[in-house]
This record gives sequence, C-alpha cells and structure tokens, in this order.
Amino acid sequence: MPLTILHLSDAHFGRPRDKFKSAEVLGPLLKDLELMRKRIGAPTLVIFSGDLAYGQLAESPLADQYKEVRSWIDQAYSALGTTLAEAPLMIIPGNHDVNRKVILPETTNHLTRDADAAGIERAMQGNTNQFPHWLERQHEWQMFARSVCGAGSVDLDEQLNCVRRQIEVDGQRVGVVGLNTSWSSHDDREKGRLWFGAYQMEKAHHQISQCDMRIVLTHHPTSWMNGQEPRIQQRIEQDFHIHFHGHEHSSWYTLTGGHLRIEAGACYADSPDDRSYSWLELDLQRQTGGLWVREFTDKAARVWIPAHHPPKTDEKGYADVGAFLRPQKNQVAAATRRGTGRRGDRSSTPKAPIVTQPADFALLKTPGELATLLQSEYGFVWESEDLKQAPPEKAVVYWPVRLREPTAIHAVQAFAAGGLMRKGARVVLCIDDLGTPDLPKEVLENALAKYVSKVGGNWNEVETRYFTALITDESFSQASQLMRRWLADLNYKLTDVLEVSKILEPNRSEIDNTKKPRRLFTPPLVWFCFLQMISEFGANITLGGHDERRLWEAWRRVTKKQHPVGHLYIPELREQGRATHMGDTKLRLRWDGLQDIEHALQEAIQDDQPLAEGRLLPWAFQGCLQLPSYLSGQRGGVSIDGKPIESVHDLGGVDLPAIVRPLARRIEHWMI
Repeated sequence: MPLTILHLSDAHFGRPRDKFKSAEVLGPLLKDLELMRKRIGAPTLVIFSGDLAYGQLAESPLADQYKEVRSWIDQAYSALGTTLAEAPLMIIPGNHDVNRKVILPETTNHLTRDADAAGIERAMQGNTNQFPHWLERQHEWQMFARSVCGAGSVDLDEQLNCVRRQIEVDGQRVGVVGLNTSWSSHDDREKGRLWFGAYQMEKAHHQISQCDMRIVLTHHPTSWMNGQEPRIQQRIEQDFHIHFHGHEHSSWYTLTGGHLRIEAGACYADSPDDRSYSWLELDLQRQTGGLWVREFTDKAARVWIPAHHPPKTDEKGYADVGAFLRPQKNQVAAATRRGTGRRGDRSSTPKAPIVTQPADFALLKTPGELATLLQSEYGFVWESEDLKQAPPEKAVVYWPVRLREPTAIHAVQAFAAGGLMRKGARVVLCIDDLGTPDLPKEVLENALAKYVSKVGGNWNEVETRYFTALITDESFSQASQLMRRWLADLNYKLTDVLEVSKILEPNRSEIDNTKKPRRLFTPPLVWFCFLQMISEFGANITLGGHDERRLWEAWRRVTKKQHPVGHLYIPELREQGRATHMGDTKLRLRWDGLQDIEHALQEAIQDDQPLAEGRLLPWAFQGCLQLPSYLSGQRGGVSIDGKPIESVHDLGGVDLPAIVRPLARRIEHWMI
C-alpha cells in the first residue's frame, strides 16, 4: 500500500467580497480532488499547511470563517471518498489564522525589539507565563483544530499549537508533526523576523524519532524565521525526510540528498500567485515516489489541470521524486555526528535515510545545486523564490562589497564565489568605493583574488566594477528614483528604513549616532548598480553577508519582483547577542598571519557560550576551514591527540584551549 499525501494550503476562507470568486476556484477543486482520487486512490493523509481562514474582520469573525472551512472540508472528504478517521487531516496555523485584533502593542514591542532566542526557548518550555498569552492570537484556530484533530486521532499540543500523528504503512512507521511558525505573527512585514523556537522542533522530533519516515509541516518557509535562530533549515533537513510548507503561494519542490521539500501554491480565488496543490505518492518498500502538481486556470474554462513546468514536471504535472528515498553510495545515516545532542534519540537508522555527508563537489552540476548544498551543510541562506518560475540557464552573480580592509567575512564570501564559478557561474564584483577614497583598491582586490583562487576559481574571469565609475551625475538621478520609490512605500516605517540602511540594528531601539547620514543612500545605490549589472551581464543571483537580507527584501518591494533573482547569504556571525557587522565589531576579523588567527580564536573561547551557533569559533571552523576544504576536495578537520575533529559538533568533546593552535594553523592555510 503506498503512502499517499494530499497537500493543500492557503485557502483564505471567509472574506465576504471573495464569496463568489472562491466558488469559481474551490468548486472546481472539489471536482479535481474526485478526479485524482479515481486515478491514484484516496489519500492516506491530508495536509493543510496553514491559512485556512482569512483573518479577523468586523463583518466576518474568525469563528464564522472556520464554520465555512469545516463545511468545505466535509465536501472535500466526500469528493475524496474517505473520512477524517480513515485519512487524518493535519492542520497547522498560518499568519491569516491569527486574530490580530487581540494582540497587545506591548507584546509586539517585546517580540520585535527585546526578545532573544534564549528567552523564547524559556517561554516555550513553560518557564514563564508569557507563551500562553502569545498564543491567544490563535485561540479561534485552536478551537477549530480540536474538532478536526479529534476526529482523525491527531494529537493537538495546545501548549504550542502543534500537531502529531503516527501511522503504519507497509510495515514502516510514519511520523508526521506540524509546527507552529505563526505564533509571533502580527503584521505584513515579517520576513526574517518571525520567531520559531527550537524547543518545539526538538520536542516534535523526539516524539517521532523512532519512526522510519519523519515528516514535518510548517506554514512559513524557514527564510521567514528570525535571524537570531540560524540553521533551522539545516536542522529540518537533518531530522526529517520530508518538509511541507505553504505561505508564499509558490508551487515547487526541492530535492537535497535524502530530503524532499514541497511548497504549496494557494487555493484561494484572489491570489495573484500560483493557485495550485499537489499529491505525493511514495512506495516505501520499493523506494520510489512521484509528485503530481495541479494548478487552476480560467483561460478557457475554470478547471484544475496538470502543472507543466519543465524541467521540474512533465506535461502530466508529474515529477519523479523517489531519489530522496534511495541512499547514495557512501552516504550513511549517522545523524548524531552532526547533531547538537539536544534533539532526541537518533541512534536508530531510518529505512529512508537522511544525508549527513555533503555530496561530492564533483557531482554537483549547477550553481543552484551548490547554493542549495551551502544552505543545508554550511549554514548559508539561499533565497531562490523569485527564480522559481524562471530558473536561470546561466547564473550570473552580483557581488557588491564595500571597500575596506579585508576580513574573514570577505574570505567566506570569496570561497563561495570561487565555488560558484567552478560550477559555471559568472561573477561580477562591484566595489563600493564611494566612502573610502584613501584605501588603495588593491588591498581588498588582492585579498579577494587570493581567496577565490584558493578554492579553484579563476580570478581573471571575475568582472570587476566600481561604484564611482557606475554612478555618474546622469545615472544618480536613476538611483534617486529608486530611493523615492522606496521611501514612498506606505507600509514602511522609519525604523525599517534605518535598519535596511544599517543605521539601526534590528530589534533594537537605539540609533548609532556615529553612522553617517549618507548611509541612507547606500541601498538605492546598491540596487541601481545591480540594475546596471542585470542590463550588462544578465545578473540573477546576489552574494553577500547575512545582514543584507533586509536590503534585498526591500529591493523586491521596490522593484515589485520585476526581475527573477536569487539571493545567497553567508552564515551569520554573532557577538554579544547581536549580529556582527564588519564596520562595527569588537571581534578580531582582520587576519594577516597565524598570530592574528590565534588571538581571535583565543578570545572566542572566552565567550560565555563559545560553541553557540553563530559564534566565532564554530563559524570560523565551518566557513574558514570546512568550506574551502570541501570546495577544493581536501580534508576539512583537525586532530587533537589523534582524535579527529571533523564537525562543529565534535568541538564539544574537546578541551577548547587545546584546539586553538592546530585550528589556527589549518585556517592559516586558506586565509594567509
């Protein structure tokens, strides 16, 4: 018997003005569910990854919206020829399932300005009385979830608003957990700001850790989570075999070794984006799998048809996704080697294994495959949303860098650039030399050339441009137009503008008065130069630091996603509870020799949490040693008294002072 999963998302039931439009989309959807059921059989599970309702309205309360939802669900199950008891419905709350009317301003201020990851963790664990108050915004969703979860024997954790269900298919245990990514949702400008709370994932994984197949549901993709909680995507790929999510209304799937991620389009009528849904069918014994993607069209008639998006899906809307069930040679499920030791018992090897060793660099065929691997294995963030409907045949990387003394952060960016070049990408380096005329350009250029060459990139093929040459009196007016469009965005607040310009740190209220007002011009100038590179080279990927995510989020708003662009950010480096910026840091990041590296690492181990994610020691181990070693095909570890240290996790089992010198020597090979 196959494991068949129906995946729906983002229906947005309940807005009165959409009543007739909804019928034009959701009515045909019922007919399509019946059609697909006759073709491939009734589902084993039905997943709805958030935004069942539209949100609290004066003329349409959430409680009434969920009555409309329940009526449609009953019709859907009738079309599927099954029941909630036979095919459990797994639902999770989305941002539209939140009642914003009950959110207190002081709660929002705390979560957006004062909260940190450690405090969120304590609150989730019940060590304070805060979390129940934060969940009040999901009260109506919770009342609805009680009824549908009970009918399908789905466990509802009302302390977190998470769900869990285990079933058996062909003698294998399948565990499904739904996590809550919208509990801190409060407005429409949330990308990169939503709190996740690692505790809920750790708890959920522990509950199904002995299952042969582990599936996780979230409403938001991990790119929407707060930057203070890095590597969520990496943890999901380590702990679960399949990840379903919605929110962005973009139907897509991604295969990364032993992990499958499936995104859902929207089901609601007024969506300007993809209106689509999917069926996943897996044969766990034969280790085969197929995905059928369906989309709505009203061009000739209002019907749901196969979503044909070559090369991802064929003319039947079908994609063979079974590869994630079949372990590649030499890829062993030894997840404990990379785990944090805090996410439950992972001693049993699943029958559908997860990948814990990076795929051989030589096997990667495209820059996109490398970008995906950098995210799953090395802590990068790869945001490819805008590329989904127009994947680039040729990757051209726009790499803007401010002219300053070279640092370890520059090195990690350059290693990534060199790796992308080896996979066929063209790299365009744009140096912002507007604010530092006294620093010779060769100081930075020579360092970047060294780093790119270290991992096999050809520096002579890097196109280099300077802001002073690109921005003339004539072209400055075009940059000013971008700035006017940006500042005229009515949904932007002054704090948003200051954060994007790096004058104000995210989640902080104090302005750094040492920053010059000309920083306000930096975003539109960076955008303008990017437009120039799009015109000249066809640039379609940006490369930069983790703190540039807000910059490119603003770019997408300003340009209204007119240009299909992906964004690759290096791992976040943190100090004293905040993100590190090259121009404002107490960390030693300028390394001219072995002694500089040793001093930096020596100071790093004095930190109160030296091995916490984002701290300099693990950041340097991964970005300045493991990454260049991987890209050049060399061993990426060190040895202490004959004991190999080959992962960040291994650092926890050694005397840290003893590792400083051998680690510094290994990093010196790549940096100096």
